[in-house]
Amino acid sequence: MFKSLYSGVSGLGANLTNLDVIGNNIANSNTVGFKSGRVTFNEMLTQTIKSASRPVAGGLGGTNPQQVGLGTQVGSIDTNFNQGNFQTTGKKTDLAIQGSGFFILNDGASNVYTRAGIFGIDSENTLVNPSTGLRVQGVMADADGVLPTGPMTDIVIDPTLVVPAQPSSSVSLMGNLDSSSDAKPTIMQSPSFLAAAEGTDLLTSMSGQMDGVMNLRAGDVIKINGHEAGVSTDLSTATFTVASDSTYDDLVNFLNSTMSTEGRAITFNIGGSGELTMTNNDADIEAFSLSVEAKTLFNTNFTFPSNVANGTSESSSELRAFAESTDLLADLYDSTGDPLDIDFSVGTPTLLINGDVGGEAVTERSVAVTGTSTLGDLMQEFQFALGINSNPVTLNETGQIMVTGEVGTAGSIGKISLSEQGIENTTLSNAFAYNEIQEASDLKTYSMSTTVYDSLGGEHTISFEFEKVPGQNEWIWTASMDGGEEILSGGSGRI
Repeated sequence: MFKSLYSGVSGLGANLTNLDVIGNNIANSNTVGFKSGRVTFNEMLTQTIKSASRPVAGGLGGTNPQQVGLGTQVGSIDTNFNQGNFQTTGKKTDLAIQGSGFFILNDGASNVYTRAGIFGIDSENTLVNPSTGLRVQGVMADADGVLPTGPMTDIVIDPTLVVPAQPSSSVSLMGNLDSSSDAKPTIMQSPSFLAAAEGTDLLTSMSGQMDGVMNLRAGDVIKINGHEAGVSTDLSTATFTVASDSTYDDLVNFLNSTMSTEGRAITFNIGGSGELTMTNNDADIEAFSLSVEAKTLFNTNFTFPSNVANGTSESSSELRAFAESTDLLADLYDSTGDPLDIDFSVGTPTLLINGDVGGEAVTERSVAVTGTSTLGDLMQEFQFALGINSNPVTLNETGQIMVTGEVGTAGSIGKISLSEQGIENTTLSNAFAYNEIQEASDLKTYSMSTTVYDSLGGEHTISFEFEKVPGQNEWIWTASMDGGEEILSGGSGRI
C-alpha cells in the first residue's frame, strides 16, 4: 500500500512541475524573444516480484514476469529554440534574429545574451536595451562601410551622420502570377443520354436497361451458365475475355461459335431495343445466363427466364449504350435507361428552350421536332437559343451534352432548361438538367506598388499592373505614378 501511495505522490509532483512550466509559457506568451519550455518524464525503478520462465519441453509453456513500477520523476525541462514569428513594430532600432544566435549586451563588466531585440538609443547615442540599460555590442563599420577586425565594442550611432540623397535607379519586384488568369467561359454538362445498344458498341461502355453502366473492364471474363433440362453439366466451359476494343457483336459471335462447336442448335442475335435474343432449337435449357465475377449489373441484365423450351426464343434485359449526336430523339433514353417520352402522337411536338445569359433571361426558343429529328439537331438549337457564336454545343464520349458559353462574366450561362409545350414531361426536363462544371470569369489583372526616391530624397509611389495574354504563358505589365508624374520611357513591357 505504501508503494502505491508513493507512486501516486511522485506522479502528482512531476505533473505539478509540468503545470508550472505550462503556466510560465502562458505567462510569457507576449514576451519578446521568450523561448518556451517543456517537461519530459522518466519512469522510476521497477520492482520484479516474479521472474519470467521459459517453456519446458513436453510440459508447461513460458510465463511473463510480474513487475510493478514505482512511479515517475521529472527527467528534464527543455527549452524550445525553434524560430518564432517576426513582428513589425515600425521602430528602426528594434531587431530580430532569424535562425540561431544571440544579441550580446554588456554592463561594463560582463556580457549577457538575449534573443529579444527591443533596443533604443540613449542620451549618449549608444544602442541599449531601454529596460535594463545594457549596451548592445558589435563591430562598427568605417566611413566606407567596411567592418574592421578587432574586439566588439558599444554600438554608437552618431545622429549627425547622414547619407546624401540618391535617386532610385532600379526597382525589383518578386511574386507569383496565377497562370489560370485567362477569361473563362461557362461550361454546362447534362446527364448522359443513352440509345439502344448495337453490335458496334463497346462492351466497356454499355449499360443495362436500368441502374447505369455495367462497369465492364478489359480483362473481365464472361462465363456461360445454364444446362440442359435434367442434366447438371454446364452447356459450355468456354469463356470470353473482354478486351478494350471488344464489341457487342464480338460477344454474340463468340456465343454462336461456342454453341456450334458444342453441337447445340442455339443461336443468338441483338434485338431492336438492344436485348440479347436466344433462340433454342435444341433440348430445353434451364438457368441460362452470362456472368462476370463481382459485376452485379452485368449479371442481372444477362439473365434469361429459368426455362427456355425447345423451339422458343427468350431475351435478356434491354441494353443501352451512350448516345451519339446522330441518334433520333424518338429513340433516346435518359441516364437511367428510361425513354424520354416525347409525345410524337400529336404529329409535331414543340420543345421549349430557356436559359440565362449574363444574368438575363433569353427569349424562349420554340423547336418543332419530328420522328427524324436527331440529338445533334436539338444541340444546335441550344446553341442558337443561348446566342453562342464561338463554341459549338458538343456531345462527349459518355453521351453528355457540353454547352460552352462565351468567355467572361458577360457571357455567363445559367438556368438552362428544356420542356415539352403543353405536357408535363418530367423525364425530359430532368434529362436536360445541366450542371455547371466551370464558372465564367473575366480576365484577371494584378497590381502592386513600391516607393522610389528622387534626387532630393522625396518619396514617390509607382504602381504596376499585370495582365495575362490570353492563351499564352505571358503577361503585359504597365507602370504608372501617383500625383500626376509622367513616365517618359520604359513604362511597360512583356514578361
